[in-house]
Amino acid sequence: MTIRNSLVLVTGNQATSAVEAAFVLAEQARGHVTGLHVTGDAVMNMPSIIEGMTERQILQEFEAMRERLETSEATARDMFAATCARHGGQLVETPAPSGGVTASWEVVGGRPEKVLAEKARVYDLVVSSAGGDSADDAVLGAVETALFDAGRPVLVIPREAPKTIGRSILIGWNRTANAARAVMAAMPMIEAADQVTICHVNTGAKPGPSPEELAASLAWHGVDAKVRYITAGGVAVSDLLMTEAANIGGDLVIMGAYSHSRMREFVLGGVTRHALRHVVTPLLMMH
Repeated sequence: MTIRNSLVLVTGNQATSAVEAAFVLAEQARGHVTGLHVTGDAVMNMPSIIEGMTERQILQEFEAMRERLETSEATARDMFAATCARHGGQLVETPAPSGGVTASWEVVGGRPEKVLAEKARVYDLVVSSAGGDSADDAVLGAVETALFDAGRPVLVIPREAPKTIGRSILIGWNRTANAARAVMAAMPMIEAADQVTICHVNTGAKPGPSPEELAASLAWHGVDAKVRYITAGGVAVSDLLMTEAANIGGDLVIMGAYSHSRMREFVLGGVTRHALRHVVTPLLMMH
């Protein structure tokens, strides 16, 4: 199966890199990209200070909010269309598997985390930005919710859009079922890669197949994967994987998401939450 039908979240202050990455993948797979812009209702987005305003001031604030939402939508749509054109894509309204890059645009009102998780369930892949200290909290929350509730792999893009994705792949293998699901979801990309490296960070023995066993399994798909072991040494696992990816010239990291419960990750933090905030190389995750 080839990843042909991607959904990219075109909301937030870093959406440009995600849109660019989605079309890079579409060019490689001759696939389709749906741009999803989530816009809130003007009433829902009104500031709490309206309680002390006069009726006239409330109406003025409402109109200003409506105009801001419309401007945001228009800006996102124009950026999406321009990126599509730059990659030789064609905007279509119905499926047209003609062998070239195609795209469509959709605007939905509501909360980003709910809309993205529900819409994503009928796509091959979800693409979004999320990294950095200045990341939009609403987008970060949407990505986290999609990982739990969409049932689809999520590709997280750093601030700088990559020129290639999937030529040199690093698999972060921790023996868990989540990592296995991530590898299976990414098999079309793994089979097409020029180089695949399986990286195991020694954080303590976990039950499950070894990296060598994963490599042997991938060999049945014609994948000659190399195995590397890294000692944690108190450094965040996701940071180690990103560093190793940079060392081997990797342009995609694959790892499982959320080995612990969602509440524990939220309260105590964890590998996944840290990874989403510190993406340097495109990161494909699956829960």
